[in-house]
Formats: sequence, structure tokens, C-alpha cells
Amino acid sequence: MVRNYHGDGISFQQSNDVLVQNCVREDNAGLGLHPGSGSQRPVLRECVARRNGEDGLYLCWRVRHGLFEKNIPRSATRTATIFWKTTRFDSIIRTAFSSATKPGGWPDTAIAWKII
Repeated sequence: MVRNYHGDGISFQQSNDVLVQNCVREDNAGLGLHPGSGSQRPVLRECVARRNGEDGLYLCWRVRHGLFEKNIPRSATRTATIFWKTTRFDSIIRTAFSSATKPGGWPDTAIAWKII
């Protein structure tokens, strides 16, 4: 569990094959979970992000070949942000978003991402 940190709950950049599973991040000042720029093949599974200062799930630039499943991103702002114009469309997302609106940064159609 990561709680009451003055930054992101969990953040990693330029990292390969990171597995984050069964983790709770709450009441942090920044993002709940932040797979950062250039990370390859991250797996985020069965994680909860709640009451963080920014997005619950934030897929940064050039995150590739990731798997994001059974996560519960809840946040004070948006549930998730994905940089569509700079992230290759080769990840799989199986995450339930609680917001009535689309997560920030999502296009009207997600053609190449597999949204389940």
C-alpha cells in the first residue's frame, strides 16, 4: 500500500517488464499509478487507486505492449489519461472506469487499442 505520499503512488519511467499487482494507492498528492515514458511491457493487475490528487491511471508517452487488467482507478480528477498521439496502440486494457465520461485524453474511437 502507498498512502499519503507527496507525489505519485507508484511511478516508473524507461523501465521494462514491470509487474504491479494487488496494490492499493490512496490519498497521494499526484497520480495513483504512472507507467512512465518509454516503459515496455508493463503489467498492472488488480490494483486500486483512490482519492489521489490526479488521475488514478496515467499511461505516459511511448508506453508499449502493456497489459492493464482488473484495476479500479478512482480519483479526485479523472480516472485515466492516455497519450494517444505518442503511445503506440499495442496495449491491452481490461479495466473498469467509474467515470460517466470518457477518461481524459481518450479519442472518440479506440481503434487499435484493445479495450475490454
